[in-house]
Amino acid sequence: MSARETVSAPPLRLPATEELLAGRRRPLVSPATKIVIAVACLVSVVAYLHFYPGGETIAYGDAKSHLLIARRVVFADTPGAGQLGGVWLPLPHILMLPLIWDNWAYYSGFAGSVVMMVAYVACTVLIYKFLWHLTRRHWAAAAGTAVFALNPNVLYMQATPMTELLMFATMMGAVYGLLRWIQTDHHLYLLGAGFSALLCALTRYEGWTLAVALTAVVLYCSLNRLHVAARLMITGFVTASLLLAALGVARLGWVAGVVIVPAALLGYAWLRRRYHGNDWDGTEGKLLTFGILGVAGPIAWMIWNWAIFGGAFAFQNGAYAKPSLWVDSGEKAVHNIWISLRTYEIATVDNLTPLVTVLAVAGLLVYLWRFRGVTQSWPALTLLTMFPLFVVTLYKGQRPLHVYQYYYNFYNIRFGLVMILPACIMIGFLAAWLADVLSRWRAAPLSRRRAALQALPALPAIGGIVAAALIAVSQLASGGIVTLMEPQAGRTTPTALHAQAAAQWLRAHYAGGLLLMEAYGNEEVAFESHIPLQDQVYEGSYRIWSPALSNPSGHGISWIVMRTESSNKDQVYKSLYGSTLIDGYRQVWRNHDYVIYEFNKAATHA
Repeated sequence: MSARETVSAPPLRLPATEELLAGRRRPLVSPATKIVIAVACLVSVVAYLHFYPGGETIAYGDAKSHLLIARRVVFADTPGAGQLGGVWLPLPHILMLPLIWDNWAYYSGFAGSVVMMVAYVACTVLIYKFLWHLTRRHWAAAAGTAVFALNPNVLYMQATPMTELLMFATMMGAVYGLLRWIQTDHHLYLLGAGFSALLCALTRYEGWTLAVALTAVVLYCSLNRLHVAARLMITGFVTASLLLAALGVARLGWVAGVVIVPAALLGYAWLRRRYHGNDWDGTEGKLLTFGILGVAGPIAWMIWNWAIFGGAFAFQNGAYAKPSLWVDSGEKAVHNIWISLRTYEIATVDNLTPLVTVLAVAGLLVYLWRFRGVTQSWPALTLLTMFPLFVVTLYKGQRPLHVYQYYYNFYNIRFGLVMILPACIMIGFLAAWLADVLSRWRAAPLSRRRAALQALPALPAIGGIVAAALIAVSQLASGGIVTLMEPQAGRTTPTALHAQAAAQWLRAHYAGGLLLMEAYGNEEVAFESHIPLQDQVYEGSYRIWSPALSNPSGHGISWIVMRTESSNKDQVYKSLYGSTLIDGYRQVWRNHDYVIYEFNKAATHA
């Protein structure tokens, strides 16, 4: 195989039987993969130990929320699966359960961090294997892997209970399985890709978009007997029909399905009849193999929301899920496509660094040029769908993202970190292409320099690894990790300081009994007060919350915590403050944002 074929052409396919026999002859884990696993484990542990002493592993408020959700499944006034809620997807919290019962693992955040550390190692290995099977060059695969594994923002996020690393690992599992399916035509890889897409869809909502993109790739690659125009037309029609049906049901209700679904089925029936002679049955089988797994996650989550909260889309329009809770009227990106585009582009560069971004763009251009018309190029390209997804999300006002250039602060800056996945692949491919160029130049008959010239193809990859390491050391030393700067700044705001003060007072003075407090917006108090969750009555307390809110003393409530922040008063304050329902309670502490009441037993006895 020539140098050009090494990078631009897919590996020759083996018959299924020969592929299996070849796999049996090879070790289950190659020596190179073992090295990657060992290095990734070492880097993961060192990074965790670096961030742990200062409490930075649980600096994010959302990190504490994830821990609270998992802990309540085991310890709550009404424990059980229902405590998983209906806003955040359940897989990360389910994976935290094995250690969440332990007080140290819970309060330190390790119960969640260890899940993300394992996901980091898995993602690192999958990136390496993806690049090796794409380029067949170990050094190029190592260079791309280093870009991911040594990124300081990745290293910080994998040390926290935040869910990004689990999403990254499942994304890479899906695209790796799809790449290997395209290269070998082995159905087990397709099943693995579908299962990874399912896990991704149960981790973060970005996985839903990726599942649609990967399903389109499966359809396109399955229509291998048709010319490119027909494949694109069929793929576009089927994908657009699925999206329109989903959007119609989401916006107009299930009644819309009565019109949209039959129309889509009629169009599909016409396509099936028109192209029946082109192995359409095989195409359907492959599409169903992946598609059923790909859509199982979103459908299961909608059924869960319907069963628990009475609406299939409660995760989008429920009382604690409305975009208006996070996106205020001052968001500059809303309905401004240029600011939306620039905001996400800045967030991407801040997470990846300018050098990595430039190299990734250069690698993408080379990738598109060398892989034009080759089906195995599509899995990696699906990762790029995250960029337009977030741009549209900002434009529509679904989620906020603040960058310093527009807001003079950081908020949700980690949203840009997902672009590290396509970036590291493109940089690895760029290193392989440069190695090909140097290999051809090395072929000149220079016998005296031949030994030195043998190392030339590896130089671009070695340079990439060294550059990634230097960037990591520089940012770790200077503290320029944007995903860490955000929660560090957040902890010093007046709102955060008031919540910390309330938590510290409760931790010092709580003497047992049930505590009534809304969880939403008060996660810092619920977590840092160290009050047992089985003694906290909150909006997730099944058949207890509403009665306790309407008659606290009659339901054994000993403590009441209200958030009095002028622009963000909680439900307890709105229901009880100034009411005769708390006549039997005395105010024991307050600050600008919180007031705490204790049941006055002496007055009751009197």
